[in-house]
Amino acid sequence: MVLMVYYGWKMADDLDNGRITLSKRIDRSKYRLTFVFAVLFLLVNFHIASQSVSIMNQLSTAANGFVALTDDVEAREPDDDTTMDAPMLLLLGKRRMGKGVVWDNNNDKNDNNKKRPSIVLFGDSLTQRAFGENGHAGWASLLAATYSRRADVTNRGFGGYNTRHALHVWPTVEQAYEESNHNTVLFSTLFFGANDAVLPGNPQHVPLKEYRENLIQLIHKIRGKLHQQDSSNNQQDQPSKPILVLTPPPVDEEAWSAFRNHTESNRINAVTRSYGKMVREAVHQILLQQEQQQLQQSSSCPPLAVLDTWELLQGHNQTAYSQYLSDGLHLNELGNRKIYQGVMELIERDYPHLAPKTVKDADEGVPLEGLPWQDVPITTIVDYNSSNSNNDQPQESTS
Repeated sequence: MVLMVYYGWKMADDLDNGRITLSKRIDRSKYRLTFVFAVLFLLVNFHIASQSVSIMNQLSTAANGFVALTDDVEAREPDDDTTMDAPMLLLLGKRRMGKGVVWDNNNDKNDNNKKRPSIVLFGDSLTQRAFGENGHAGWASLLAATYSRRADVTNRGFGGYNTRHALHVWPTVEQAYEESNHNTVLFSTLFFGANDAVLPGNPQHVPLKEYRENLIQLIHKIRGKLHQQDSSNNQQDQPSKPILVLTPPPVDEEAWSAFRNHTESNRINAVTRSYGKMVREAVHQILLQQEQQQLQQSSSCPPLAVLDTWELLQGHNQTAYSQYLSDGLHLNELGNRKIYQGVMELIERDYPHLAPKTVKDADEGVPLEGLPWQDVPITTIVDYNSSNSNNDQPQESTS
Protein backbone atom coordinates (compact mmCIF):
# COMPACT_ATOMS: atom_id res chain seq x y z
CA MET A 1 0.00 0.00 0.00
CA VAL A 2 2.90 2.33 0.78
CA LEU A 3 4.39 1.68 -2.68
CA MET A 4 1.07 2.42 -4.34
CA VAL A 5 0.84 5.77 -2.57
CA TYR A 6 4.41 6.60 -3.57
CA TYR A 7 3.94 5.79 -7.30
CA GLY A 8 0.58 7.54 -7.33
CA TRP A 9 2.08 10.77 -6.07
CA LYS A 10 5.08 10.37 -8.40
CA MET A 11 2.80 9.99 -11.41
CA ALA A 12 0.85 13.12 -10.48
CA ASP A 13 4.10 15.06 -10.14
CA ASP A 14 5.32 13.89 -13.57
CA LEU A 15 2.07 14.96 -15.17
CA ASP A 16 2.30 18.40 -13.61
CA ASN A 17 5.90 18.91 -14.75
CA GLY A 18 5.33 17.58 -18.27
CA ARG A 19 7.68 14.67 -17.93
CA ILE A 20 4.98 12.29 -19.22
CA THR A 21 3.99 12.55 -22.89
CA LEU A 22 0.44 13.08 -24.00
CA SER A 23 0.23 9.63 -25.60
CA LYS A 24 0.80 8.05 -22.24
CA ARG A 25 -1.68 10.17 -20.25
CA ILE A 26 -4.65 7.91 -20.97
CA ASP A 27 -2.76 4.89 -19.60
CA ARG A 28 -1.67 6.94 -16.58
CA SER A 29 -5.26 7.96 -15.94
CA LYS A 30 -6.32 4.32 -15.88
CA TYR A 31 -3.50 3.60 -13.48
CA ARG A 32 -4.61 6.48 -11.22
CA LEU A 33 -8.20 5.12 -11.11
CA THR A 34 -6.91 1.65 -10.31
CA PHE A 35 -4.80 3.13 -7.52
CA VAL A 36 -7.80 4.97 -6.01
CA PHE A 37 -10.01 1.87 -6.07
CA ALA A 38 -7.27 -0.26 -4.54
CA VAL A 39 -6.85 2.16 -1.62
CA LEU A 40 -10.61 2.24 -1.04
CA PHE A 41 -10.76 -1.56 -1.16
CA LEU A 42 -8.02 -1.88 1.47
CA LEU A 43 -9.67 0.66 3.79
CA VAL A 44 -13.03 -1.09 3.58
CA ASN A 45 -11.48 -4.49 4.30
CA PHE A 46 -9.51 -3.11 7.26
CA HIS A 47 -12.74 -1.72 8.79
CA ILE A 48 -14.60 -4.99 8.27
CA ALA A 49 -11.76 -6.97 9.88
CA SER A 50 -11.70 -4.77 13.00
CA GLN A 51 -15.46 -5.09 13.41
CA SER A 52 -15.24 -8.87 13.01
CA VAL A 53 -12.69 -9.12 15.83
CA SER A 54 -14.97 -7.13 18.15
CA ILE A 55 -17.97 -9.31 17.29
CA MET A 56 -16.01 -12.52 17.86
CA ASN A 57 -14.86 -11.32 21.28
CA GLN A 58 -18.47 -10.62 22.30
CA LEU A 59 -19.63 -14.00 21.00
CA SER A 60 -16.84 -15.75 22.93
CA THR A 61 -17.86 -14.02 26.18
CA ALA A 62 -21.49 -14.95 25.61
CA ALA A 63 -20.63 -18.57 24.88
CA ASN A 64 -18.53 -18.88 28.03
CA GLY A 65 -21.36 -17.46 30.14
CA PHE A 66 -23.90 -19.79 28.54
CA VAL A 67 -21.72 -22.83 29.26
CA ALA A 68 -21.37 -21.78 32.92
CA LEU A 69 -25.14 -21.39 33.25
CA THR A 70 -26.07 -24.67 31.57
CA ASP A 71 -23.34 -26.95 32.88
CA ASP A 72 -24.30 -30.15 34.68
CA VAL A 73 -24.46 -28.87 38.27
CA GLU A 74 -25.48 -32.24 39.67
CA ALA A 75 -21.93 -33.51 39.22
CA ARG A 76 -20.55 -30.87 41.62
CA GLU A 77 -20.42 -30.63 45.40
CA PRO A 78 -23.49 -28.95 46.99
CA ASP A 79 -21.44 -26.23 48.69
CA ASP A 80 -18.79 -25.78 45.98
CA ASP A 81 -19.07 -22.10 45.10
CA THR A 82 -15.69 -21.80 43.43
CA THR A 83 -16.94 -22.38 39.88
CA MET A 84 -19.47 -19.62 39.46
CA ASP A 85 -21.46 -17.77 42.09
CA ALA A 86 -24.24 -15.19 41.89
CA PRO A 87 -22.04 -12.07 41.53
CA MET A 88 -20.06 -13.77 38.76
CA LEU A 89 -23.26 -14.48 36.86
CA LEU A 90 -23.87 -10.74 36.74
CA LEU A 91 -20.83 -10.46 34.46
CA LEU A 92 -23.30 -11.52 31.77
CA GLY A 93 -25.09 -8.23 32.39
CA LYS A 94 -25.21 -4.87 30.67
CA ARG A 95 -21.52 -4.51 29.85
CA ARG A 96 -21.18 -8.00 28.37
CA MET A 97 -24.24 -9.40 26.67
CA GLY A 98 -26.86 -6.73 27.21
CA LYS A 99 -28.76 -9.06 29.53
CA GLY A 100 -28.65 -9.90 33.23
CA VAL A 101 -30.46 -12.08 35.74
CA VAL A 102 -32.99 -11.41 38.49
CA TRP A 103 -33.06 -13.78 41.47
CA ASP A 104 -36.36 -15.22 42.61
CA ASN A 105 -36.34 -15.19 46.41
CA ASN A 106 -39.91 -16.35 46.83
CA ASN A 107 -39.06 -20.04 46.61
CA ASP A 108 -36.68 -19.88 49.57
CA LYS A 109 -38.40 -17.14 51.55
CA ASN A 110 -38.55 -19.22 54.72
CA ASP A 111 -34.84 -19.96 54.47
CA ASN A 112 -34.00 -16.26 54.04
CA ASN A 113 -35.98 -15.35 57.13
CA LYS A 114 -33.90 -17.60 59.33
CA LYS A 115 -31.29 -15.90 61.47
CA ARG A 116 -27.81 -17.35 61.64
CA PRO A 117 -27.19 -18.88 65.09
CA SER A 118 -24.32 -17.82 67.31
CA ILE A 119 -21.76 -19.27 69.70
CA VAL A 120 -20.96 -17.04 72.69
CA LEU A 121 -17.57 -17.28 74.41
CA PHE A 122 -17.06 -15.61 77.82
CA GLY A 123 -13.75 -15.70 79.65
CA ASP A 124 -10.41 -14.10 80.46
CA SER A 125 -7.34 -13.63 78.23
CA LEU A 126 -7.45 -17.29 77.22
CA THR A 127 -10.71 -16.35 75.47
CA GLN A 128 -9.71 -12.84 74.40
CA ARG A 129 -6.67 -14.22 72.59
CA ALA A 130 -8.62 -17.17 71.22
CA PHE A 131 -8.89 -15.65 67.75
CA GLY A 132 -5.12 -16.01 67.49
CA GLU A 133 -2.18 -13.65 67.63
CA ASN A 134 0.69 -12.83 65.27
CA GLY A 135 -0.77 -14.89 62.48
CA HIS A 136 -1.32 -18.01 64.62
CA ALA A 137 -4.65 -19.78 64.91
CA GLY A 138 -6.66 -19.63 68.14
CA TRP A 139 -9.33 -22.00 69.40
CA ALA A 140 -12.08 -19.43 68.68
CA SER A 141 -10.87 -18.78 65.15
CA LEU A 142 -10.82 -22.53 64.54
CA LEU A 143 -14.40 -22.72 65.81
CA ALA A 144 -15.35 -19.86 63.51
CA ALA A 145 -13.81 -21.68 60.55
CA THR A 146 -15.59 -24.93 61.44
CA TYR A 147 -18.95 -23.16 61.76
CA SER A 148 -18.41 -20.86 58.79
CA ARG A 149 -21.77 -20.16 57.11
CA ARG A 150 -23.40 -22.03 59.98
CA ALA A 151 -22.94 -19.89 63.09
CA ASP A 152 -21.20 -16.68 64.15
CA VAL A 153 -18.70 -16.85 67.01
CA THR A 154 -19.11 -13.98 69.48
CA ASN A 155 -16.00 -13.45 71.61
CA ARG A 156 -16.39 -11.81 75.01
CA GLY A 157 -12.90 -12.34 76.39
CA PHE A 158 -11.38 -9.92 78.92
CA GLY A 159 -7.65 -10.21 79.58
CA GLY A 160 -6.68 -10.17 83.26
CA TYR A 161 -10.23 -10.71 84.52
CA ASN A 162 -11.19 -13.07 87.31
CA THR A 163 -14.72 -14.17 88.26
CA ARG A 164 -15.25 -10.99 90.32
CA HIS A 165 -14.52 -8.92 87.24
CA ALA A 166 -16.77 -11.23 85.21
CA LEU A 167 -19.75 -10.52 87.45
CA HIS A 168 -19.02 -6.81 87.20
CA VAL A 169 -18.88 -6.82 83.39
CA TRP A 170 -21.87 -9.14 82.96
CA PRO A 171 -24.33 -6.32 82.05
CA THR A 172 -22.18 -5.72 78.98
CA VAL A 173 -21.73 -9.39 78.14
CA GLU A 174 -25.44 -10.20 78.39
CA GLN A 175 -26.00 -7.90 75.42
CA ALA A 176 -24.43 -10.62 73.30
CA TYR A 177 -27.42 -12.80 74.17
CA GLU A 178 -29.90 -9.96 73.71
CA GLU A 179 -28.47 -9.19 70.27
CA SER A 180 -29.05 -12.85 69.45
CA ASN A 181 -32.63 -12.66 70.68
CA HIS A 182 -34.09 -13.31 67.24
CA ASN A 183 -31.85 -16.25 66.46
CA THR A 184 -30.37 -19.16 68.40
CA VAL A 185 -27.30 -19.51 70.59
CA LEU A 186 -25.97 -22.97 69.78
CA PHE A 187 -23.81 -23.17 72.89
CA SER A 188 -21.81 -20.98 75.29
CA THR A 189 -18.42 -21.34 76.93
CA LEU A 190 -17.37 -20.05 80.36
CA PHE A 191 -13.59 -20.01 80.81
CA PHE A 192 -12.37 -18.36 84.05
CA GLY A 193 -9.96 -19.40 86.76
CA ALA A 194 -6.44 -18.78 85.47
CA ASN A 195 -6.37 -15.38 87.19
CA ASP A 196 -8.46 -16.39 90.23
CA ALA A 197 -5.81 -19.04 90.95
CA VAL A 198 -2.94 -16.54 91.34
CA LEU A 199 -1.41 -16.83 94.80
CA PRO A 200 -2.88 -14.79 97.70
CA GLY A 201 -1.40 -11.31 97.97
CA ASN A 202 -1.81 -10.69 94.25
CA PRO A 203 -4.69 -8.37 93.25
CA GLN A 204 -6.29 -10.91 90.90
CA HIS A 205 -6.55 -13.64 93.56
CA VAL A 206 -10.02 -14.98 94.41
CA PRO A 207 -10.37 -17.56 97.22
CA LEU A 208 -11.55 -21.02 96.23
CA LYS A 209 -14.98 -20.89 97.83
CA GLU A 210 -15.74 -17.46 96.42
CA TYR A 211 -14.56 -18.68 93.02
CA ARG A 212 -17.08 -21.51 93.20
CA GLU A 213 -19.92 -19.18 94.18
CA ASN A 214 -19.00 -16.72 91.45
CA LEU A 215 -19.06 -19.50 88.87
CA ILE A 216 -22.50 -20.60 90.07
CA GLN A 217 -23.81 -17.04 89.70
CA LEU A 218 -22.35 -16.71 86.21
CA ILE A 219 -23.84 -20.03 85.13
CA HIS A 220 -27.28 -19.00 86.42
CA LYS A 221 -27.03 -15.68 84.58
CA ILE A 222 -26.18 -17.38 81.28
CA ARG A 223 -28.94 -19.94 81.80
CA GLY A 224 -31.44 -17.17 82.47
CA LYS A 225 -30.55 -15.45 79.21
CA LEU A 226 -30.80 -18.68 77.24
CA HIS A 227 -34.20 -19.43 78.78
CA GLN A 228 -35.37 -15.90 77.99
CA GLN A 229 -34.22 -16.32 74.41
CA ASP A 230 -36.01 -19.66 73.99
CA SER A 231 -39.21 -18.16 75.39
CA SER A 232 -39.13 -15.12 73.12
CA ASN A 233 -38.50 -17.33 70.09
CA ASN A 234 -41.09 -19.96 71.11
CA GLN A 235 -38.37 -22.60 71.15
CA GLN A 236 -39.16 -24.26 74.46
CA ASP A 237 -39.49 -27.64 72.73
CA GLN A 238 -36.18 -27.32 70.90
CA PRO A 239 -33.08 -29.15 72.19
CA SER A 240 -31.43 -27.13 74.95
CA LYS A 241 -28.19 -25.30 74.26
CA PRO A 242 -25.38 -26.37 76.59
CA ILE A 243 -22.99 -24.24 78.60
CA LEU A 244 -19.45 -25.59 78.43
CA VAL A 245 -17.48 -24.68 81.56
CA LEU A 246 -13.73 -24.93 81.01
CA THR A 247 -11.26 -25.43 83.85
CA PRO A 248 -8.07 -23.33 83.93
CA PRO A 249 -5.19 -25.02 82.08
CA PRO A 250 -1.88 -26.00 83.70
CA VAL A 251 0.83 -23.45 84.49
CA ASP A 252 4.52 -23.83 83.71
CA GLU A 253 5.94 -22.09 86.78
CA GLU A 254 9.52 -21.84 85.53
CA ALA A 255 8.54 -20.41 82.15
CA TRP A 256 6.10 -17.95 83.75
CA SER A 257 8.62 -16.64 86.30
CA ALA A 258 11.23 -16.27 83.53
CA PHE A 259 8.71 -14.38 81.40
CA ARG A 260 8.06 -11.98 84.32
CA ASN A 261 11.77 -11.70 85.16
CA HIS A 262 11.10 -12.99 88.67
CA THR A 263 12.91 -15.66 90.59
CA GLU A 264 9.65 -17.18 91.86
CA SER A 265 6.32 -17.71 90.16
CA ASN A 266 3.14 -16.16 91.53
CA ARG A 267 1.19 -19.08 90.05
CA ILE A 268 1.51 -22.71 91.05
CA ASN A 269 0.36 -25.55 88.85
CA ALA A 270 -1.01 -27.59 91.78
CA VAL A 271 -3.05 -24.60 92.98
CA THR A 272 -4.46 -24.06 89.51
CA ARG A 273 -5.47 -27.72 89.53
CA SER A 274 -7.48 -27.17 92.71
CA TYR A 275 -9.42 -24.38 90.97
CA GLY A 276 -10.19 -26.78 88.16
CA LYS A 277 -11.64 -29.23 90.66
CA MET A 278 -13.77 -26.41 92.05
CA VAL A 279 -15.29 -25.98 88.58
CA ARG A 280 -16.51 -29.56 88.78
CA GLU A 281 -17.90 -28.94 92.25
CA ALA A 282 -19.80 -25.85 91.11
CA VAL A 283 -21.38 -27.68 88.17
CA HIS A 284 -22.17 -30.71 90.34
CA GLN A 285 -23.85 -28.49 92.93
CA ILE A 286 -26.08 -26.88 90.28
CA LEU A 287 -27.06 -30.23 88.76
CA LEU A 288 -27.79 -31.70 92.19
CA GLN A 289 -30.03 -28.78 93.09
CA GLN A 290 -31.69 -29.07 89.70
CA GLU A 291 -32.38 -32.78 90.25
CA GLN A 292 -33.84 -32.14 93.67
CA GLN A 293 -36.20 -29.61 92.19
CA GLN A 294 -37.10 -32.08 89.43
CA LEU A 295 -36.03 -29.65 86.75
CA GLN A 296 -33.65 -31.96 84.98
CA GLN A 297 -35.79 -32.08 81.83
CA SER A 298 -36.97 -28.48 82.06
CA SER A 299 -36.28 -26.24 79.08
CA SER A 300 -35.34 -23.51 81.54
CA CYS A 301 -32.20 -25.43 82.46
CA PRO A 302 -29.75 -25.67 79.56
CA PRO A 303 -27.39 -28.60 80.14
CA LEU A 304 -23.96 -28.10 81.66
CA ALA A 305 -20.72 -29.80 80.63
CA VAL A 306 -17.20 -29.52 82.00
CA LEU A 307 -14.13 -29.53 79.75
CA ASP A 308 -11.08 -30.21 81.91
CA THR A 309 -8.32 -28.37 80.07
CA TRP A 310 -5.80 -29.23 82.81
CA GLU A 311 -6.19 -32.92 81.98
CA LEU A 312 -6.51 -32.19 78.26
CA LEU A 313 -3.10 -30.49 78.23
CA GLN A 314 -1.56 -33.21 80.46
CA GLY A 315 -1.10 -30.97 83.48
CA HIS A 316 0.51 -33.80 85.45
CA ASN A 317 3.48 -33.87 83.04
CA GLN A 318 5.53 -30.67 82.79
CA THR A 319 7.41 -31.83 79.73
CA ALA A 320 4.10 -32.47 77.98
CA TYR A 321 2.08 -29.40 78.98
CA SER A 322 4.94 -26.91 78.53
CA GLN A 323 4.71 -27.46 74.76
CA TYR A 324 1.18 -25.99 74.77
CA LEU A 325 2.07 -22.69 76.51
CA SER A 326 3.68 -19.58 75.04
CA ASP A 327 4.87 -17.94 78.27
CA GLY A 328 4.04 -20.50 80.91
CA LEU A 329 0.46 -19.22 81.30
CA HIS A 330 -1.11 -18.42 77.93
CA LEU A 331 -1.73 -20.85 75.11
CA ASN A 332 0.42 -21.06 72.01
CA GLU A 333 -1.01 -22.28 68.70
CA LEU A 334 -0.57 -25.93 69.63
CA GLY A 335 -2.39 -25.33 72.92
CA ASN A 336 -5.19 -23.44 71.15
CA ARG A 337 -5.63 -26.30 68.72
CA LYS A 338 -5.81 -28.75 71.62
CA ILE A 339 -8.56 -26.70 73.32
CA TYR A 340 -10.45 -26.50 70.01
CA GLN A 341 -10.21 -30.27 69.60
CA GLY A 342 -11.50 -30.78 73.13
CA VAL A 343 -14.50 -28.52 72.54
CA MET A 344 -15.39 -30.18 69.24
CA GLU A 345 -14.99 -33.71 70.61
CA LEU A 346 -17.32 -32.84 73.48
CA ILE A 347 -19.92 -31.34 71.10
CA GLU A 348 -19.76 -34.23 68.64
CA ARG A 349 -19.99 -36.83 71.40
CA ASP A 350 -22.64 -35.35 73.71
CA TYR A 351 -24.47 -32.83 71.49
CA PRO A 352 -24.26 -34.12 67.91
CA HIS A 353 -27.24 -31.97 66.87
CA LEU A 354 -24.99 -28.94 67.44
CA ALA A 355 -22.06 -30.23 65.38
CA PRO A 356 -21.66 -29.01 61.78
CA LYS A 357 -23.80 -31.02 59.38
CA THR A 358 -21.37 -32.36 56.81
CA VAL A 359 -23.59 -34.92 55.08
CA LYS A 360 -26.54 -33.53 53.13
CA ASP A 361 -29.07 -36.15 54.25
CA ALA A 362 -27.86 -36.45 57.85
CA ASP A 363 -30.61 -36.53 60.47
CA GLU A 364 -28.99 -33.95 62.74
CA GLY A 365 -26.38 -31.24 62.74
CA VAL A 366 -26.11 -27.54 61.91
CA PRO A 367 -26.58 -27.07 58.15
CA LEU A 368 -25.06 -24.45 55.89
CA GLU A 369 -27.04 -21.23 55.75
CA GLY A 370 -28.90 -20.62 52.50
CA LEU A 371 -29.45 -22.79 49.47
CA PRO A 372 -26.59 -24.41 47.55
CA TRP A 373 -25.60 -22.06 44.76
CA GLN A 374 -26.91 -24.50 42.14
CA ASP A 375 -30.40 -24.35 43.68
CA VAL A 376 -30.74 -20.56 43.90
CA PRO A 377 -33.73 -19.92 41.57
CA ILE A 378 -33.28 -17.65 38.54
CA THR A 379 -36.62 -16.97 36.86
CA THR A 380 -36.16 -13.66 35.06
CA ILE A 381 -33.84 -12.44 32.32
CA VAL A 382 -33.30 -8.68 32.20
CA ASP A 383 -32.73 -7.09 28.76
CA TYR A 384 -30.79 -3.84 29.18
CA ASN A 385 -30.58 -3.21 25.43
CA SER A 386 -34.31 -3.14 24.78
CA SER A 387 -35.43 -0.37 22.42
CA ASN A 388 -38.02 0.61 25.03
CA SER A 389 -35.33 1.36 27.59
CA ASN A 390 -33.66 4.78 27.43
CA ASN A 391 -32.05 4.55 30.84
CA ASP A 392 -30.73 1.98 33.25
CA GLN A 393 -34.17 0.63 34.20
CA PRO A 394 -34.26 -3.03 33.10
CA GLN A 395 -36.96 -4.46 30.87
CA GLU A 396 -38.02 -7.89 32.17
CA SER A 397 -38.98 -10.95 30.22
CA THR A 398 -39.88 -14.08 32.14
CA SER A 399 -37.97 -17.17 31.11
